[in-house]
Amino acid sequence: MEPPGRRQVAAKSPGGWQFPAKHDDLNERHSHDPAAARGDDPGIQHVSPADSYPHDLGVSTVTSRQGPVAMAARELTAAFAAGGAAGELFSYDAVFEDMAPRAQFRGQAAIARYLRRALPGLPYARASERHVAGAGQGGGYEWRAEGQPVAVGAGALELSQDGKITKFTVVWDGSVLDDRAITALAIAAVDN
Repeated sequence: MEPPGRRQVAAKSPGGWQFPAKHDDLNERHSHDPAAARGDDPGIQHVSPADSYPHDLGVSTVTSRQGPVAMAARELTAAFAAGGAAGELFSYDAVFEDMAPRAQFRGQAAIARYLRRALPGLPYARASERHVAGAGQGGGYEWRAEGQPVAVGAGALELSQDGKITKFTVVWDGSVLDDRAITALAIAAVDN
């Protein structure tokens, strides 16, 4: 007999996660209870509606760092917003990774060509830099694009000694774009 308070384990994954041998009483009750299906069950009343979720997540408590990374983040954000010369901020052998369309470009010329093709459809092209973290030659920043389908994302920067961007990786939720928009970005990632 098992000690009280221990769950019976049916399987263990290679990563060490344990799976219960059977559904717990709450899941079992909800799968057969019409009140739970209507949302009348007091056990699930604690769930907050999405519009009441705090989207600022403590923005006012976080301060940004100053230094080369902050300057590069501001310059890059301004260049994206201006719609043009962002490619000049990268070193000749830089790497640019945009994780949502799964695109990677090597070299300043390839990065500049991608940005000319894709910038109008990229959510961070209309964003403002929010929090900056890092020092010296590496760090990252959070960006925010008010009123856009993709409202937030993050960029990671690596800089050379002279302040040029040697690597830029940007992440954002591509699932909120419609199929046409994400397909257009994937097409723009093809470099002839």
